[in-house]
Amino acid sequence: MPTAEPTSMQIQSLNDLSTAVLVFSETIDTLMMIAAVTPQTAAMENARKTAAAISKAISNIPASPERDRLLAVLRGDTAYDDEVIAQALVTGAALKDIAQDRASRQIAQAQKDFEKIFEGGLLLNEWPHVRRIMRRFVMRPEPETLIINAALVAAVSAFENLLAVVIRTQLTWQPKRLSSGKDFSIGDILEYGSLDSLIAEAVGRRVDALLREDLSAWHIWLKDKGGCRLDLSSLALDWAAFQEVFKRRNAIVHTSGAVNQDYAQTVAGSPAIGTLLQASPEYLRRALEELLTAGSLMAVGTLLFFQKPSEHALMEAWHIAADVAEPAKLQNAQIRIYRYIRNQTASADVRFACGLREWAHRIAEGDNDGVAEEAIRFIESDGPVIQRAVACLVIGQRKQAIDLLREALSAGQISKADVRESTYLTALDITSELWPPKKRSPRT
Repeated sequence: MPTAEPTSMQIQSLNDLSTAVLVFSETIDTLMMIAAVTPQTAAMENARKTAAAISKAISNIPASPERDRLLAVLRGDTAYDDEVIAQALVTGAALKDIAQDRASRQIAQAQKDFEKIFEGGLLLNEWPHVRRIMRRFVMRPEPETLIINAALVAAVSAFENLLAVVIRTQLTWQPKRLSSGKDFSIGDILEYGSLDSLIAEAVGRRVDALLREDLSAWHIWLKDKGGCRLDLSSLALDWAAFQEVFKRRNAIVHTSGAVNQDYAQTVAGSPAIGTLLQASPEYLRRALEELLTAGSLMAVGTLLFFQKPSEHALMEAWHIAADVAEPAKLQNAQIRIYRYIRNQTASADVRFACGLREWAHRIAEGDNDGVAEEAIRFIESDGPVIQRAVACLVIGQRKQAIDLLREALSAGQISKADVRESTYLTALDITSELWPPKKRSPRT
């Protein structure tokens, strides 16, 4: 943690980081709208199910030259040929003749699968329909997936932009963590003219070099070399899901959305290499929430580290949490951010405010019982009376809150001014019950 007076360049880096994380959250919020409006018609869904059923039926056919020829026709590598289809699929006889006895049950099951798909049997004149379905929904992405893929690439790019600012901020505050290699000549040092200019150039080069690395390298740098000791695996909602987002983005950019070797080797349950990755609006929503949570916590962690215990830093972190894609109702992201701030500060007021926001989002997610248990433990503690009363109100114990406040007022533990100045109690309109207005006697 820095102790010397910060330089103007360091202060500017924190301002840049505050701006960058808000731009990032707005970008994610905008992309979230795509998940809300992307069409998913019944026709698309039925065709997708048909394509999945056909793929399963083909997978049940034992490996053979006939199956390879069938797949070649499906992919468009081989021209449509009645004889190929007849031998490979329609009657099943050709496959039974070439297969070993132990595979006969698989062949029979494949034939039944196709008969079920096409309601009693697959005729030769229906084959063009099968091929069209497979080409549209298996061999190339559907329009819905293309839109979602574009949004995902944009979201990952936004995360990388924020990461660049986080790294730049950390290195600006701790330039000793820059590489000690011979990056600059004497002529370079003279040309830049000032130490700040030289540091800015060195930081820029290091940021560019890091951004050319992959997620695993960023994870290691943030955790072990960045100074703030930020562990991406603990900041993410689900580390495996977070990693999959980046692997998928790479597949979209480099192999047009088809599973590549890296995706197949690192993602559990991956489809076969060459399979096009399909995506739904719900997948996009989860991916955006993963990116938003980890990205926001990276920024909050950096701000709190370099300004702790600054009130300004706490307010910046608070505003980030409050502004995180509020319209999108990303409850899990906000829960994690408020919890992180609460655990990083010694301020009782900030901890309680974050705890209240966390409870509110958890209740919205249906965790009423969990919130109630925590609130009861807090109410029974020796915490501040007003905060305990607010906790009573959160879980619907209004009478207990009023009794608690009246008892504390009678004992002189709090004053009327304390109650009236409490934002929480005022918002929950409890003062009128503590001090009901006096009834005026009728004039005689």
